[in-house]
Amino acid sequence: MMGTGATDSASLRLHKVQAYGLEPFPMVEDDSSRVHGDNERIPVDGFHKGVAFLYHVVSDFASSK
Repeated sequence: MMGTGATDSASLRLHKVQAYGLEPFPMVEDDSSRVHGDNERIPVDGFHKGVAFLYHVVSDFASSK
């Protein structure tokens, strides 16, 4: 999912680094409604999938340089 809110990537784009607000952890609508709340959480399965996804993105990027 592409993030639509403010992200840390804004400071990277100031330095001409192409960056996107990526949401790598799959969530259902109920999970998304709790973002930044006292009960913010993601499913454990979604966490594992997000970590694997980020690992592959970073690995692919690093190996292409």
